[in-house]
Amino acid sequence: MDKKTLSAVLAQSPREEVIALANDAAGGRSVILVKPAEKTLVMLKVREPVKQSLFFLGEIIATECLVEVDGKRGACVLMGDDVEKARAMAVIDASHTAEFPQWPGVEERINELQADVQRRRGQEAAVHRKTQVRFSIMEDRDGE
Repeated sequence: MDKKTLSAVLAQSPREEVIALANDAAGGRSVILVKPAEKTLVMLKVREPVKQSLFFLGEIIATECLVEVDGKRGACVLMGDDVEKARAMAVIDASHTAEFPQWPGVEERINELQADVQRRRGQEAAVHRKTQVRFSIMEDRDGE
């Protein structure tokens, strides 16, 4: 799994599961906080849907952290102010960089988290689809 997908899955996963996964990754290994988790402001860049141009929507609160696990660095920038989850995600990132040595079952656990995230997103999309207006099936009622 690439880092972009891993980060997206962890960011959308429950806090407790991410912290538990990081504790398993750090078990018996040397974890050094290079830059402790702290809050910061980040400019949010979005793409305008019609012209596809980029613009800054505004600032958001984010938490960033940098750790080193057995000589491999891991980083996290997480939207929101959850310091513990950001630290846990940085530990998992470092373990991913080290290709999860001596950490059995990690790929399966992350794949389970990914399936859970996709299931929740599907449920949310189903709720939104119920309220969607379909203009293609609306008729001109002036002739009646």
